[in-house]
Amino acid sequence: SAYNNIGLVHRKEKQFEKSIDFFGEALKRDIQLKSKWGQGYTHRNMGMSLMRMEKLDEAAMHFNQAMNFSHEIGDRTNVVKIMLELGHLALERKQWQEAVSLFSEAHELSSTINVKEVSWRALRGQGFALIQLKKNEEAVKVYKQAVKIVDAMRAAIKVEEFQNGFLTDKQDVYKELILLLLNMGKVEDSFQYAE
Repeated sequence: SAYNNIGLVHRKEKQFEKSIDFFGEALKRDIQLKSKWGQGYTHRNMGMSLMRMEKLDEAAMHFNQAMNFSHEIGDRTNVVKIMLELGHLALERKQWQEAVSLFSEAHELSSTINVKEVSWRALRGQGFALIQLKKNEEAVKVYKQAVKIVDAMRAAIKVEEFQNGFLTDKQDVYKELILLLLNMGKVEDSFQYAE
């Protein structure tokens, strides 16, 4: 866990090579401990760093390994997180229809097991892919669903200080919806979301 966490910090700092080194160390220990759970998470982390380095085939290999381990032990939380990343991988490869399918599946499963953080991100990815496919009306629907989930998550936070910080990594979903509505000439609708 410690090696994985250090890897996550390096990835957040955009030090992808270093993050891979620490995930590699974590993986060695996961293998020694025969932890399929650990290997599932570590392979996903490695795939995410490799994707940011634009090593898409290597990333796909790690996501598939992660999926195998997580499926084997029935870890549905990691499965939906991997599906989300496979959706992002499809976006990177400009495989818009594939991305729509993967994000849709990730959203359905994450809703079933109540992983809201994956749910809204999957809807956002799906919306982005739908825009690329010139399906703006469908994109608006899924973006609005994503915003609804984020709003509900924010409303559930009781301390106002936390509510403000909560939105920092979620504002893009609002921005993308507002711009989409503006591009479609739906000014009033876009203004409501801007507010």
